[in-house]
Amino acid sequence: MPKGLSGQRRIYSDVTYTLNADCQQSWRLVCGTSTQGAQKITITVNGGGNTISAFQDSSGYLDVFSLTGNCALSLNNVTINGGGYQGRAAIQLTNSDYASSFSNVTFTNTYYSALSFDDQRENNSPGTTHTLSNVLIKDTSGSYVVARHGVPSGIQAIGTVNLNINNLTLRNVRGGNSAIGANDTFIVGRTVSLGTITLTGCLTIDGVFPRVIYGNFVKTSTGACSGPVGNGGSSAIQYPQAPVSSCGLPLSGFIYGKHVYNLKSDCAMSGTLYIPYESDVVINGNRNAIVGGTIAVAGDFSLKNAVMSGATGSPVVSYLDKRMSIANAIFHDNMGPLHIQDSIFTLEKALIENHSVMSEASPSAVLVSKLAQVTIRDSVFRGNTGGQGAINGGAKSFSHGNSASTLAGCITFENNSPVDIFDPNSLLTDNRTGPCPPGMTFLGKPSRVPNKDESDESDESPVYITLRPSGGCDMKAGAIAMGSVACVFRHDIQLAVYGIDERSRGFFMVAATQPQIDAAGAGMVAASSDDRAAIFATADDNVMVSVGPDHESKVLHVVLEGGVHGRVISFTTTYGPSPGKVIAAAAHSGARALQDCMVTTRNILNFRDAPAGAVMGMLPYNVTLTVIERRAGWYKVDYHGKGGWLSADYVTPWGSCG
Repeated sequence: MPKGLSGQRRIYSDVTYTLNADCQQSWRLVCGTSTQGAQKITITVNGGGNTISAFQDSSGYLDVFSLTGNCALSLNNVTINGGGYQGRAAIQLTNSDYASSFSNVTFTNTYYSALSFDDQRENNSPGTTHTLSNVLIKDTSGSYVVARHGVPSGIQAIGTVNLNINNLTLRNVRGGNSAIGANDTFIVGRTVSLGTITLTGCLTIDGVFPRVIYGNFVKTSTGACSGPVGNGGSSAIQYPQAPVSSCGLPLSGFIYGKHVYNLKSDCAMSGTLYIPYESDVVINGNRNAIVGGTIAVAGDFSLKNAVMSGATGSPVVSYLDKRMSIANAIFHDNMGPLHIQDSIFTLEKALIENHSVMSEASPSAVLVSKLAQVTIRDSVFRGNTGGQGAINGGAKSFSHGNSASTLAGCITFENNSPVDIFDPNSLLTDNRTGPCPPGMTFLGKPSRVPNKDESDESDESPVYITLRPSGGCDMKAGAIAMGSVACVFRHDIQLAVYGIDERSRGFFMVAATQPQIDAAGAGMVAASSDDRAAIFATADDNVMVSVGPDHESKVLHVVLEGGVHGRVISFTTTYGPSPGKVIAAAAHSGARALQDCMVTTRNILNFRDAPAGAVMGMLPYNVTLTVIERRAGWYKVDYHGKGGWLSADYVTPWGSCG
């Protein structure tokens, strides 16, 4: 093959390819034998900034490189375009005896996985360690199987494999169960050691769905990448926080972090709205309609008092094992069912009518699959046609288990075709009390949505959330769940934080009384001995409880209005060190030196390059950020490794801000 890359299909000895132009493969390059002790073969590709495009026939792409056993790959300064198909990645390394390395490499337009390392040989501890440095993975798509089944769309490591990754950018990486996955749960019944993926240097997450990482990880990344990434790509963020439209909801794109959206009018969707695993979103419809488009959900999610119609597919699709709920909602004239996968999902007081599907394998109103556990209560299914019927109660998902549904309260089926329930035996429980009353209403009275015209904030306002029971912490009444880390309780006259151990039992971490909070003024009141839980008094007489970080480096915060006995007014998720640890910020020339100062955004704010300067982007509502500098009327903060300025008029400071 001209342009520097071999046209042969199999490599038998050491070889170095130096590309002088882009290359189109005529077949995959194969190397290696599984024979133990075979002589090492090294394939070196010096790309010179060029691109290798995968071979593609009528059935799809082939993998670009397929290496086994005694072959190692050194890939430098090159773009891999295409490659991968069901069951194989663009570059597939299986049972590798020798380490491979990837430096300044871009993967784009791949399917299934961009890069797969698979070694499931028994007693092969500790396995081979491969290295990746300055890698960009973008515009990929994967195959979602089950939440607990590791088929990532970016980088996959199975079994004894160890990966050291330094400086990684993930952009528009969608599908699979994650962007990067370490160790699949299908390894059972054998003595297979499990390796680890270690992430160091910078990490940029830009349009990743359903989640970033899964499995065995050590993550010490210092922030987002800057400068050139991969094989000469840009580090600029292309999938920022989706902006809020005039109707009160983003119309497409990605929602990062915790948000509450109060709709002010009907919303015409312009595409798919993505809620990743790391996000927590509440949509209060206020009787308004969301028309066209799909909400794809992998995070915590609640939709209430809304109408969804006109979707060309499923109006709502859930992924992964998060808790989600839809209540007081109407779905009509969509061309796909509510598709509930893996989630713990509650559908309550809903009307689903006039849905239609073409696929014979799909129900028209509600599809329950993978490992989903769904409860449907007090709902009506009317005039839904096509496919298997209106709903299915659950289905077996390969060898990974069964989904299941429970019907409870009143349920009405009316004029659905071909049947109301496909395979009624798949229902976990049928506790229907009978049909719903004819005059049953589904939408409640809309709440007041305030109008604001401040230039540096959005039209959002916090929703007041009542204390709710938790599945952990010994099921204590009135618990505020703080992820998988801890729970917060009102205990007599104090606010107490309890950790959660692996048996979901509570243990004491820290507590504070109202007199202690009053005496603290604005700042830390108390912290646990390990610094993983802390209680703060805020400048506006509220109380913030912070816990973490969890296994994904998330720190969770909850704010109570007015003190120990106040109501919960916000939840926030940030990334960073333990909340009880004092963080010192270096002094900057021309600015006041700060120590342990943070601010919380009161709405979606403009993120500026200087005080009153150009807007670089938008920061989410109710996010707590570390302050780097303070000037009159402005705070400079760090947001995922990028510095920018916020107006002091629209943030709440806490800590020692001077």
